[in-house]
Amino acid sequence: MIPHPIGRMLIGAALLTSGCGDSRGVPSECRKAAEMLQAAIEAENFRWLDGDAKWIERLKSDGKLSDAEYRSLRRILDKAKEGDWKTARELNSKLRD
Repeated sequence: MIPHPIGRMLIGAALLTSGCGDSRGVPSECRKAAEMLQAAIEAENFRWLDGDAKWIERLKSDGKLSDAEYRSLRRILDKAKEGDWKTARELNSKLRD
């Protein structure tokens, strides 16, 4: 298992260097959340998803995510929590690309 949080940050960095550009202007906090979700999804790690859910809720309550961004991230998170890793990956990829 990949250590948390350093391993997750390394996975996120690897994803960024593998063509996950910000070409459509996904805002910074939303993008960071999507990258953290991606690490949990790739590792299929439910514990990390719980931490990500708390962080996403905090971002929303702090006004750092729009309603649309929050809904997109929650949809990805919900699919992953259901164990639908494939759909979670696809939705996250669309958000990040």
